[in-house]
Amino acid sequence: MPLRSLATTPVGDRVTIVAVMGDDNCSLLAMGLLPGVVAQVVNRTASGSVMIALPDHRLALGREIAERIQIEAIPGEGAEHPAAVAVSMAQHSCHEGVK
Repeated sequence: MPLRSLATTPVGDRVTIVAVMGDDNCSLLAMGLLPGVVAQVVNRTASGSVMIALPDHRLALGREIAERIQIEAIPGEGAEHPAAVAVSMAQHSCHEGVK
């Protein structure tokens, strides 16, 4: 599968981090954004910021940082996977009652 940026990953997709681009990566690596780590996109804003779930914590990343993280999709576990669809439907129904 081709590599792509975390910034373009749909909500619900599970991905494997392949590389973190740029020269100042020490803080990103220290936060657990390591090659080989599996993450799931749990939210994305219109501005391109993303929230991801890592094995033991969640991170919110700005668009510029998310664009530097190269990922590979995990086949069969994306936004169309039945578990991701169920989560999406539950989130939608929770927000319907909020005005």
